[in-house]
Amino acid sequence: MRFHIGQGWCGQVERTRGLDFEFESLSSSPPLPTAEIRLAGPIAFLTGDEVSVLGDFPMPWDGNLAAEKAAAAADEWHPGTRSFRVVAGTPNSGQTRTQVFDVGSIGEVLGAILGPPNKPRSNNSILRLNIITHANPGLIGLRGKIDANKALVMELAADDDQGAPFAGGLDASVLTFLDANPAGRVLRDQLRAKFKDKAQILLFLCNGGLGKGVALAIDVSRCLNVRVLAYTDPIGYYVEFLPQNKLGT
Repeated sequence: MRFHIGQGWCGQVERTRGLDFEFESLSSSPPLPTAEIRLAGPIAFLTGDEVSVLGDFPMPWDGNLAAEKAAAAADEWHPGTRSFRVVAGTPNSGQTRTQVFDVGSIGEVLGAILGPPNKPRSNNSILRLNIITHANPGLIGLRGKIDANKALVMELAADDDQGAPFAGGLDASVLTFLDANPAGRVLRDQLRAKFKDKAQILLFLCNGGLGKGVALAIDVSRCLNVRVLAYTDPIGYYVEFLPQNKLGT
């Protein structure tokens, strides 16, 4: 089995329409400038440190090819972490991904940006952050499941044991905390420092540039002072089941 992602995709990131959100250089104090929003063409690969974070979405038919084929035929197939890993592992323009992290919460995404406490990531080091997962308008889901009714269920934003909204998905409450809470602002400035001047965040997920997803992408850009790229079209994962003797090739 192999995946085709997007329209006629095989071996590279799809070339679909997207939105490009960019802010002028921001200081750590308000007022914040108005966003510049414009349509963007295909995303060019940028050399440098690249980090990909993959949402935690188990695929219930893993290991059961017949069940997976039946789900695809019934239009009940959803991509999961295994599919996201195919995207993250696909080279762009002859380059390879530098780091791939499995995450299940926005706190783990922030941890991937900062690096481990005993060996923090260098400042001015990340040129691109890819967030590859599922989303609804206004929510980037980082953990979920396909339920008994074959519906995709995503965990909402949730507080951790210290009262910070880092235990679930990414929504406006997370960015409000980073911008308004004194401890959150310290963390926000630490996160900003990890990105290079020309850094990008790619939201490789559905609904990233639609409806409430547009507002969330703008808020992410403003909060982290990084250009955010989001797709206005749904991202399709088209599954091709190969003959049994070609599986694994």
